[in-house]
Amino acid sequence: MTSAADPSDTGPVLRVAGIWQIGTSIVLVRPAAPDAAWALPGGPVEAGETLAEAVVRAVAADTGVEALCGPFVGWGELVEVDHTVTMYFEVVVLDRPTIDDTTGAMPAGPGGAEVRCTPDWEVSEVPVVAGLAEFLADQELIVLVL
Repeated sequence: MTSAADPSDTGPVLRVAGIWQIGTSIVLVRPAAPDAAWALPGGPVEAGETLAEAVVRAVAADTGVEALCGPFVGWGELVEVDHTVTMYFEVVVLDRPTIDDTTGAMPAGPGGAEVRCTPDWEVSEVPVVAGLAEFLADQELIVLVL
């Protein structure tokens, strides 16, 4: 006999993230919330959408920028708090916004998220979401500074 499913027993959450590179820099976003960590633009895959559609939607939601989903780069899995599997894709941005040359700041995303163009050498030195710096280092997109 089975009982009603506990939400924690439904399996991993599938997420996508877009790797948007500008030269040797990577675009990161941070929600407008206290102590939030920086992340790649992305989010959970919604019912009925393909991974590519999820990438396009999530990048636009986080940054306000229209992009196309590029090639699959790799995947990461975290089981520390919630079980999540993130599929990482390159993105091709159709209309790049203005970037502050001094800070790397870009216009805020539609939900108020901070958006910034972060030099590859700095990614491992800012507070990023768990597993992101290691994933980017494994893909040779950054050098992990310990």
